[in-house]
Amino acid sequence: MQTLKEARKYAYDLVDQGKTQYHMLDDFEKSCLTGLIINSTDKIHIWEYITEADYKNELPVMLSEWLWVSSKDLGNHILETLRNNAVLYASKEAIKILEEQVQEWEFDKKFNNE
Repeated sequence: MQTLKEARKYAYDLVDQGKTQYHMLDDFEKSCLTGLIINSTDKIHIWEYITEADYKNELPVMLSEWLWVSSKDLGNHILETLRNNAVLYASKEAIKILEEQVQEWEFDKKFNNE
């Protein structure tokens, strides 16, 4: 399990690249930041990124269909849905971390006279 410190470091690197707002991140960067946030979450709340994030309640039906037909395409669709749901669910936390790191980056810049 990683710590939130790693998510902050990744966000700081994004800010250093000029990506200071969440909408500036591409899908890969959003996924990476979400993964780091999930990995830093305690075991009691980590399930929320799957269950609470499934706001359309699609996953149980997709899972039952996949178990019945074992379609590779459906399996990939389940994984894509999990990713999209988790990224959406973690977006508020990701925005908060980015905002913190913008302030940290500006402080570092001022402190280092850059």
